[in-house]
Amino acid sequence: MSDKGIIKPSAEVERLSESAKEHASDAKAENTKRAYRADWHKFEEWSAVNEVSPIPATPEVVAAYVAHLAETGYKPASIDRALVSISEAHKLAGFYPSPTSTAAVRETLKGVKRKLMTAQRQAAPLLVEHLRRIVEVLPVDLGGTRDRAVLLVGFAGGFRRSELVSLDVEHVAYVPKGIVITLPRSKAVSYTHLRAHETS
Repeated sequence: MSDKGIIKPSAEVERLSESAKEHASDAKAENTKRAYRADWHKFEEWSAVNEVSPIPATPEVVAAYVAHLAETGYKPASIDRALVSISEAHKLAGFYPSPTSTAAVRETLKGVKRKLMTAQRQAAPLLVEHLRRIVEVLPVDLGGTRDRAVLLVGFAGGFRRSELVSLDVEHVAYVPKGIVITLPRSKAVSYTHLRAHETS
């Protein structure tokens, strides 16, 4: 094929292209670049152990790596950074598009985040003995009485915080078997049975 018609970049354009690469490299802080390199080395090591190619990596390999990170205790933010590191390495090597942008990887990441976020939100339950110790140390004054009532009613009724703060005196009715509490927002009725010695 003839070279006619092919315009070669001038020396000035080539110089500016190299300068542009340097500027692009300087766009990220050194700590960020160090973290990317560390993430990439971990991916390379994992790929070697599992006998798969780290670059170009297939979407299935990257998705499997996301699952591996989740199972070994990585937080969502760390998994996100690992994927950015893999993407940057592929871009620098000239592989477009990055496997991290595929639907397989995005869906895996979405599922992993949902599972990890749910696990993080699950707090240890408050037990009866814990509640008793808490109410025993509350001061015997108006504020302490209020806090004691909120804790006991919330525990006995299984109310959410938003439901507790919406309660007023008129929403509480005493009956022979306990207390009837009407939630003003949902109009639901909760039958809370608190014996006298439990509220003292």
